[in-house]
Amino acid sequence: MLRVFVMSAHLQLEQEDRPDTYVTGSFRDIHRDTRVVQKEQNPVWNETLVWYLDGELLDSDPFVTVHLREWSTKAVDRNFGFASIALGAASERPRTLINIKNLALRDDNLKPTGCTITVKICFSPAEPATDLPSKKHDFRKFICCPIFAKDSETEELVPKETDIQEATPMPTPKKVLVDKKQVFQVRVGIIECRQLQENNIKPVVKVSIGDYVFRTRIKFGISPYYNETFVQTFDERPMQLFDQFIDIQVLNSKAIRADSLIGVFRIEIGLVYESPGHALMGKWLSLYDPANLNAGLRGYVKVNLCVLGAGDQAPDAAHLPDSGDLEANLLQAAVMPAVRRAMLQLFVYRAEDLSPIRSNMDVDPTGGSVDPSLEVDFAGKLLKTRVVLRDANPVWNQLMFFPMQMPSMCDLIKLSALDGEQNEDSSVLGTAFLSLSQISSAGNDMGKNFPGFLPCFGPSFVTLYRTPPELMNEEDNLENVGSKEGIIYRGRVLVELTTYMDPDPVQRIEAVPEQYITRMERYLPQIRYGLCVIFYSATMLADIKEQIQFEVSIGNYGNKFDGTCKPSASTTQYSHAVYDGNHYYYLPWYDTKPMVAITSFWENISYRIASMNAMLFIHNRLKKNLDILKAISSPKDPVVGAVWKMLQKELVEDCKRPLPGWEAPTVPTMLDLQLRKLRSQLLLKTSKAAEKTSWKTPLQKLIAKAEVWLNRIASVASEAQVSMPDVMIWMLCDDKRAAHTRVRSHTIMFSKAGPHARGRMCGKTQTIFLQSAQNKGKAAPIPVVLRVRMWLGELADSAEFLKCCEGRILIYAETYENQKKTHGIWGTRDLMQHPLFRCHWEGQPSQRKVPTACGMAVGWRVGRGAPEKALAGQRDKPHRSARGSV
Repeated sequence: MLRVFVMSAHLQLEQEDRPDTYVTGSFRDIHRDTRVVQKEQNPVWNETLVWYLDGELLDSDPFVTVHLREWSTKAVDRNFGFASIALGAASERPRTLINIKNLALRDDNLKPTGCTITVKICFSPAEPATDLPSKKHDFRKFICCPIFAKDSETEELVPKETDIQEATPMPTPKKVLVDKKQVFQVRVGIIECRQLQENNIKPVVKVSIGDYVFRTRIKFGISPYYNETFVQTFDERPMQLFDQFIDIQVLNSKAIRADSLIGVFRIEIGLVYESPGHALMGKWLSLYDPANLNAGLRGYVKVNLCVLGAGDQAPDAAHLPDSGDLEANLLQAAVMPAVRRAMLQLFVYRAEDLSPIRSNMDVDPTGGSVDPSLEVDFAGKLLKTRVVLRDANPVWNQLMFFPMQMPSMCDLIKLSALDGEQNEDSSVLGTAFLSLSQISSAGNDMGKNFPGFLPCFGPSFVTLYRTPPELMNEEDNLENVGSKEGIIYRGRVLVELTTYMDPDPVQRIEAVPEQYITRMERYLPQIRYGLCVIFYSATMLADIKEQIQFEVSIGNYGNKFDGTCKPSASTTQYSHAVYDGNHYYYLPWYDTKPMVAITSFWENISYRIASMNAMLFIHNRLKKNLDILKAISSPKDPVVGAVWKMLQKELVEDCKRPLPGWEAPTVPTMLDLQLRKLRSQLLLKTSKAAEKTSWKTPLQKLIAKAEVWLNRIASVASEAQVSMPDVMIWMLCDDKRAAHTRVRSHTIMFSKAGPHARGRMCGKTQTIFLQSAQNKGKAAPIPVVLRVRMWLGELADSAEFLKCCEGRILIYAETYENQKKTHGIWGTRDLMQHPLFRCHWEGQPSQRKVPTACGMAVGWRVGRGAPEKALAGQRDKPHRSARGSV
């Protein structure tokens, strides 16, 4: 075997000429190329070119030629010279590296070009011919992982012994391999990476198949998705090929070369060939740092590995069964120390507002026909609570234990509310997700002041959503209902999550201790919230003959088809669409705009949403200034200094402003305390870094610094403990739901802490495009465009809403509640004794008719000149067109 190590080169060129260069090595008319180094006058490769001699000596051709060339899209590449290197010294001293530094290159006329190259040469004679090694691995014992890969030539592959006697996949029958040259194809598919133990990185995956090197595209984040496949064909003896390695390295493209390595994994090509089907499909590789094994896992990369001979059928990666158990598909290197194990415990207390869904996308008002249970899925492990019969507000009080390793391969915890006693008969009522990245922190950027914290959550409600079959795509299977977050509110589940280190975790489920149930209640005091929506216009309507109205709801509050909540003015008046004279129709609201108002009860989470909005305010303002900075074309533009000073001033001002906090008697959760500490430390560190950065720094470095700050702020701006559902706006056509949109609650939330802590669209006019509810995901025209103004906040702050209104609020119909004071307590008891109070909700139809002889109560009188307000709330006249002067 002849190896030529191409180290570096020097180009004698003009100052502005920086070409893309690569090296070609030629030996016995066989060519090998290095990778392309871009825009470098002194390129560095550090790559090896290999020629297999098949036992022959170096007597017939004692020279190897190296060419330094420019890579370009032109028909003929530019040549910077070549050099012929005699191999006599390498033949006399086998297995010895011969250094050749600054070897002068010559052109075709043998004149020096001024360029030099540095290489190393090594010749390794062939070993005596032997039969193929009989190294075989019993994959029946460890095909379900963990598999321990070979890390060096002195380490033997040690399969993990198991006592499982059940049927497992058998190795694929192979034809007898003879010790002669054969054609093999090695395929390496890089699917994705997860939980890379770095922050603010741009990872790239470097794949080495033997002596051939490939690289993926550069991505951003700690969990990038690639889906790239690299193929290399070999014409070698099996004994030579199977002893080579597939090296997978994850690098940080932003770091300098010495610090760019994040983690590596090495596996023998022969081990892949011995696998069933000659492939390892959908496997997760655990990355490690070979220079610091005690650092533990550095992340995971998902791969598809295949080694195929002539006539072998390649597996279809697109139709592989997904078991969901990630840890069962994990490959770990034998050199790695034992992984850190932890126990994730999930307290499932109770749920509310669970009810079966009907075909018209409305919930059953009674909710009595639901038999709910909660199924939790984490990293392919499933646990399920008991079934509570005929209860829309079930109480479980069960504790689930899930083993996990740190860092976790899986980021999402899926909670699914089911209706039915058995799994095969269960239907998904709603789905919610918890992201571990939002409820934990590694503390990599905070230094010693903040070491990070393990996943924790609540006690807090998580909101369940579901997409009904009416809104699903035709290609979606009903079995996938609940695999993604839906659009319709389906209830809430009260859960709590804690994590602790456990060397021997066991998956199980048990009852919640009584003291935890008592402690949980202090986190759940509710307050009254007010939601107001003003409709300014509804345009771009189709030719709809039915009467149209809009409904606003938050949870079950405002849902006109739901009977579990008190009624509210949540719908606009009925209207007929009017032709606009061009292409579309609109609703004739003219100078009087409809307005809806809803009162609801939720937990006091205003401080959480205010803190999240404050972080989003900093993020949005920094992003706006950064976009202005990126728009500057020339680094020498004098406006660079002014733009950077504005960015610096606003960022420091925002970071030094204290975050909104909670007030007594609100009790913060553990996640509230940890997030506040993390955000405060990050803002303090960012403000100090911004103050030290001068506008005289090169423009590209200024942009890079601002992008790092932007990404760090975005990583901590999310809030998982938002127990309030989002706001839904529905368009109803003759009481049938025709279109919808979902507005995030935090975007319209009001806060007394200031404008920086309010939602981005709180009290502001916005344009909303509704989505059709009848086309099942097909590309369809926009059903309607709304111009609305929305406000959400505590009812005690409702006076602030009037400051957002541009007109005068008129009440055409109102509903009020009759109450009676009994023993000093106001309530609705004993109201049936008086005929005027047969229904305690005035304006709603009573269950009993008032007697004809019912008279006025003593001391009551009717004022004159006051018309009945309820009479003004009539439907629009059924006109299909209107005429006006222009």
